[in-house]
Amino acid sequence: MKKYAAKGASHHVRKSWPKSKQYTTFVLYKENVDTIAAINLIAFKIRLKPNMFAYAGTKDKRGKTSQLVSVNRVAPEKLAYAARKQRGIYIGNFTFHHRPMKLGSLQGNHFRIVLREVKASDEAIEEAVNSLRSQGFINYYGTQRFGTSTAVDLILSPRDNDDTDLSRGCKVWSQTKDPEAALRAMRRASESSIESQLLHGLASLEKNDLVGAIMRVGLQ
Repeated sequence: MKKYAAKGASHHVRKSWPKSKQYTTFVLYKENVDTIAAINLIAFKIRLKPNMFAYAGTKDKRGKTSQLVSVNRVAPEKLAYAARKQRGIYIGNFTFHHRPMKLGSLQGNHFRIVLREVKASDEAIEEAVNSLRSQGFINYYGTQRFGTSTAVDLILSPRDNDDTDLSRGCKVWSQTKDPEAALRAMRRASESSIESQLLHGLASLEKNDLVGAIMRVGLQ
């Protein structure tokens, strides 16, 4: 990422502005701080309201992340000055656009995940990696997404293209929240499905252990 030099307050004012491109867009890189906190720090430094900044989504505090941010008619020099000496926050790659960023206006996310202190045999790790490579994993949990309770209901929501047994079991869950009754309605034909695995987890664990039930998916 190209960083933008900022030498002082004299660089805060832009004398000209590109026609029809009133939004300054830049890459925000941050670590050990979430997106909202990073924007608040930048905005406070140059006396702007945080809601002047727009971005497609919030990045977690724990990740080392980069994302596009836009703001209406604020010079790159001023933004660079605001980010200077902010711990764990860097900005750069400034461009100008005719429209701002909007929540959800992205094609996707790219992650590089590091697992530390993994306590398992080489065989178990290789098996888990192969499963992840071939089957992927459910991205339906976490407070940033939906909340655990909503995630369970989303996975078990009836859909028009489900087979008969699967749809019947999901309908029973939506009406009763009884995992054992839903499993009986599904019968054995759908035991390999994600829905069935989740219901088995809900039935075998404590009633409120929704995270534990979700984590069992793919292990049966």
